[in-house]
Amino acid sequence: MISPDLRGDCLLPNFFWLLRMDEKPHWTPLKSRSAPAYGKPSKRAGKDGSSLKTRSCGESPWLPPLSPVSPVSTQEISADQWDSLSILQHKVLETCALGEGTQKILDLLCGLVEEMVPGSVTSILLYDPKEGILRWGAGPNVPPPLQEHLLFLPLEIGMGSCPSSVLSRCENYVEDTLTDERWAKVRDIAEKFGILACWSLPIMDGEGEILGTFAISMDRRGGPNPFQEQLLRTARYLAGVTLLKDRLTQRKVELDRALQHGKRLESLWRLTGGIAHDFNNTLTALLAYCDLLRERVRPDGSLEPGSLKDLEELEKAAMRGVEIARKLLLFRQDEPLHPVMLEPNGIVEEICLLFRKVFGEDMEFQLSLSQKGLRIRVDEAVFGQSILYLLVNVRDQLGGGGTLLVETRMEPLFEGEDGRMGAGASFHLLVCGRHEKGFAVPLEKGLDGVLARVEGFAKNAGGSLKPGRNLDGASCWEMVLPAFTSEPQDPSSESPPLPSSEPSGPSSGELRGRGETILVCEDEPSIRTLLERLLGERGFKVLLAPNAEEAEALYQTHPARIDLLLTDLVLPRRNGFELASRLRETRKDLPVIVITGYSQEMVPPKPEGLRIPILKKPFRSEALLDLIGEFLGSTRDR
Repeated sequence: MISPDLRGDCLLPNFFWLLRMDEKPHWTPLKSRSAPAYGKPSKRAGKDGSSLKTRSCGESPWLPPLSPVSPVSTQEISADQWDSLSILQHKVLETCALGEGTQKILDLLCGLVEEMVPGSVTSILLYDPKEGILRWGAGPNVPPPLQEHLLFLPLEIGMGSCPSSVLSRCENYVEDTLTDERWAKVRDIAEKFGILACWSLPIMDGEGEILGTFAISMDRRGGPNPFQEQLLRTARYLAGVTLLKDRLTQRKVELDRALQHGKRLESLWRLTGGIAHDFNNTLTALLAYCDLLRERVRPDGSLEPGSLKDLEELEKAAMRGVEIARKLLLFRQDEPLHPVMLEPNGIVEEICLLFRKVFGEDMEFQLSLSQKGLRIRVDEAVFGQSILYLLVNVRDQLGGGGTLLVETRMEPLFEGEDGRMGAGASFHLLVCGRHEKGFAVPLEKGLDGVLARVEGFAKNAGGSLKPGRNLDGASCWEMVLPAFTSEPQDPSSESPPLPSSEPSGPSSGELRGRGETILVCEDEPSIRTLLERLLGERGFKVLLAPNAEEAEALYQTHPARIDLLLTDLVLPRRNGFELASRLRETRKDLPVIVITGYSQEMVPPKPEGLRIPILKKPFRSEALLDLIGEFLGSTRDR
């Protein structure tokens, strides 16, 4: 039973103080408060002579601004009624504390209030500040046809008790819906559903912001008695607690997502910074060897002896640049998968070395690789990306410091998702973290967006991602993939054919043109000059254009036949696909080769029916010359 000293117009001062940590509760029992603190009730007569009973706004000492109320005499409410209010409050708050959903809590509150007020139907409407309307919230016993009327309720005078309570920010007790002006526009609804009286209170948060309304519809005329007024206010506060809990929960989820996103951006920034550092080292080597070769040039243009070694080192530095650019593919999204057979330990070691180089100052790193021999069939870039995501996920859970453990295993049999053992072997990648004090970090209960992507990759490869145990018994993320001793003979798993970047047949260095004309469209001057020299020295006539418009003009005005179009894909204003389509309008069999250095998601869509090979940059000159030879059938010097 609630102490009589604590009985007042509200039962929840301490709880709402928790919602407003900047102020301590300094409330006093209602019977010791002075009435002017709440304001005196004001009566305004409607056109029909009825009293609106709209109460003036006052200010609560613990929940400003207070929804307008008038004191309820504690002597008019019995001890049993106070106990029932306490039980109501306890049931609802207990349900909140148990983590039940907002809808279930609001439905429970409505049902409990209806049990305490015979002949009533309760409802909760939610305020939509963007649209300026009330939306349906809860009311398990409201008839479905009436719910349809309450789905979107405009805030207008005459639309009922709830819009009036929001507009006035005050309690609105309509004792006769058939005569009260506040129901003038919806009187037909009151008659249809037998609503003779409706008592509504606005639900507010601690800052006075409207959250919605709590209303009781009655099957008889009249206003609430003192106990029912106190019940309405208690229910209004409980509904406010529930809605605030829901809002805070949603806000917490948003902040958690923002925090995780920020961590990933920070990891991405550091990783790309590490790759940029490697790239700068490679560029330094390229420039240095260029300087050395320049010093070896004789006055007649020939090179001094020993220049070949410098050229070989120059080539090695360029290939290191190619590998660095390949690492950048770890951050690509939504690229088509091109699975190949590869030895997984090499990729794991490469990604771990990159990760250690970037984050090694923050944490220790332990890598344990199984013996080599088996291979897996995966997209190399996405496999590396998945390893990187797992490392970043566990590092974020460590929160700085500690030890990151990476382990690989080869098992003789592969266990499928259905638990059945299949033929073949399996590759296991285990990633876990250990704090400085020695205990392992707990795994996240659910897969976030990044881990869901890793799980999707594993499933596409025929494997799985699941919590597991490493050799020390610590919990870890375990990626399981099927492994093979040779190329699996499954036609359905074959990747689509790609333009070859390796020479096929006779050495491409021997390819010679027979004076064929090649139109080159490339917006990068250095690449345009390189292609002109490369093709010109091989016996081809070269026409150069920096954009699609000039290329089309050259094609139309050049007196001789143009045998092949070699175009960059991404060009100013019109791309290479559009240029090829325009030129093929006059010559459908025109050979076309497209080159590009962009990743798949940045490549413009290829027009339907346009069959054109795409050669990815960087490429060796032999790969380009071989492709040209396949189109033109050029002779090769023997």
